Amino acid sequence: AGLTAGIGAGMGIGNIMNQALSGGMANQGQQPTAQPQAGGAAPAAGGMPEVMTPSEAAAVLRVSEEDVIAAITAGDLKAKKLGNAYRISKGSLEEFLKS
Repeated sequence: AGLTAGIGAGMGIGNIMNQALSGGMANQGQQPTAQPQAGGAAPAAGGMPEVMTPSEAAAVLRVSEEDVIAAITAGDLKAKKLGNAYRISKGSLEEFLKS
């Protein structure tokens, strides 16, 4: 049951990420809440930073940070570990959605 639940959760995260990156989620006049922190990556032209922390990626995708970390640790989402912290590229999110 744990494996099945993990697969289902991963698919759900993938669907949400796909909707967020393709603009499928309606903003209803609201701006995304993800803001780069001091020393963080600047947003790209599309409003999403080229490199994000799991927290920033979660805010962009409107999922929990735990969901992003779970996708990374499962090997579904590529991320670079620098010390104790992960960094996720915009390209990695796009690749994840294509798989």
